[in-house]
Amino acid sequence: MSSPSWRKNTAVTDLLLKAPHAFSFFQAVRLLERAVIFNDSLSVYDNNQTKKQNPIGLFVPPTTEALRFKTRTSFNFPSSEISSITKTKEGNLNAPWEMQINFMSLAGSTGVLPYHYTELILQRLKQKDESLIHFLDMFNHRTVSLFYQASTKYSLPIEYERKKLNGSAKKDKSTATQALLSMIGLGTEGLTNRLLIKDESLLFYSGLLTQKVRTSTGLKQILADYFDLPVKIQEFVGQWQDLIPDIRTRIASKLEPKGQNAALAYSAMLGAKGWIAQGKIRILLGPLNKEQFYRFAPGTKALAAMNHMIQMYLGLEHDYEFIIEVKRIDLPNKIKLSAKSPPILSWNTWLSTSEKKTLVDKDETLKIKVSAKHVV
Repeated sequence: MSSPSWRKNTAVTDLLLKAPHAFSFFQAVRLLERAVIFNDSLSVYDNNQTKKQNPIGLFVPPTTEALRFKTRTSFNFPSSEISSITKTKEGNLNAPWEMQINFMSLAGSTGVLPYHYTELILQRLKQKDESLIHFLDMFNHRTVSLFYQASTKYSLPIEYERKKLNGSAKKDKSTATQALLSMIGLGTEGLTNRLLIKDESLLFYSGLLTQKVRTSTGLKQILADYFDLPVKIQEFVGQWQDLIPDIRTRIASKLEPKGQNAALAYSAMLGAKGWIAQGKIRILLGPLNKEQFYRFAPGTKALAAMNHMIQMYLGLEHDYEFIIEVKRIDLPNKIKLSAKSPPILSWNTWLSTSEKKTLVDKDETLKIKVSAKHVV
C-alpha cells in the first residue's frame, strides 16, 4: 500500500525528479519525450523565431533536443542506470531536461579511457573547473542519443509511438507501418487515405489481406471484428449475368455463313444471359438492435465504410449484397420526417394494414436486402 503522504495524482515527471533510480534508462527517456510533447508550450524563442524541441538522436543541434545526457564520473560502482534528472533552467518550461547516467561514459568506472583521465577530471572538479567533463559530455551525449535511437528502431511499438508523437500522421510513418501498408497494397501516396476506413486500421488484418486466396471465413473475421456485428456469409449465390458476344449463339446468315456457337448439345444456348452461381456472395448482418439498425442504414458512413472494407478484401471480380436482419419490435411504428434519418421504403417505412400485430409477429426477424450498388 502507498503511504498517506503519497499523492495519487503525482505527475510522472515529479516522480522522475524525486526518484530517478526507480526508472530504467529507456523508460525515463521515453516518459520525458512524451512530457515535452504534451506540454502546453513546446517552443522556445530564438532570433524572434519559434522553434520546436526535437526528438533525441536525430541530426539536429543538441541545444534543440528535449533531453541532454551527461555522465557521472566516479570510481564507485553504480547502483542504477540513472544518477539524477534535472531541468537545465528552473522556471522555463521549454528548457531541455538534463539526465546524468551511470553507463556508456568515456571516463569513470565504466568508461573506456584509462583511469588517470578520471583522476584528472576529479581533480579539475575539486578546483571547480568543469571544462574537461563538459568537453567529454559532448561525445557522451551523442553516443547515448544514438544508443537510444537504435533501441527504439528495433522496438516496433516504441518506434511507432515516436513517429506518431513527433511527426505528421500523413507523411511520417514508422518503418514497420510502411512495410505493412506496402504488403496490403497501400504503400504509395496515391493509394493512401482514399477509404472511409483509416489505412492503419487495416494493418491489424494484414495477415488476412495478404493471402492470395480470399475466403469467406477471412471476410467474416474482418467484418465481425472491425464493426462489432454478428456476420454470416452465404457463398455461391446465383445471379443472371449478360453473356459476352463471343459465346452467344448466332444462326448462319449472310454476314456469318457458318454461324456462331450453333452446335446442339455442344455450344448452342438460348438467350443473352446466363445463370452464374460462383461469382456472388451474400453478407448477412444481424440481428441488429435499434441503434445498429440506424447506424447501417443506406447512405450512412458505416455502411459505406463496410462496403470499402469488402471491396478491399474481395477485389473487383466478385459481386455481393447485404441482408440486414432486424427484429420487428426494433423497427419504428410511425414515420418520422427527419433530415438525419429520412423515411426509406422497405427500410424504416412500410405500408400499414388494419391487422394488429401479435407478440409473435413482433419477435419476427425481418430480412432487408440492400444492394451493394446503392450503399451510398
